[in-house]
Amino acid sequence: QCVAFDLAPATPTVLRADFLELPISTDLGEDVRIEGSNLLAVGAGSFDVVVMSLVLSFVPLPAHRRAMLDKARCCLRPSGSLFVIEKAALASGGRAAGRGQLDAFREGLEAA
Repeated sequence: QCVAFDLAPATPTVLRADFLELPISTDLGEDVRIEGSNLLAVGAGSFDVVVMSLVLSFVPLPAHRRAMLDKARCCLRPSGSLFVIEKAALASGGRAAGRGQLDAFREGLEAA
């Protein structure tokens, strides 16, 4: 089963949810709770794979990025895999200021 969601879905096959606000429940009794086109909750340890594609670089606060990674890991079964796909540059031109930002971003990913 694949569960795709976004803050602002572009297609009807993608559910609407804010991952930072989405409850991850240990007693949900099911993998996901859906109402209409909204994802309401996700069961902890419900997924073999979680993919976060081009989302973390749009989250402005490092603490929120870390919270998203922690929540994603919480959704995984013990043997599950978390895949993070991101763009290589976080600032225009990859200049020195952008390099520091990119390094901090990588360090945050590795720490999580």
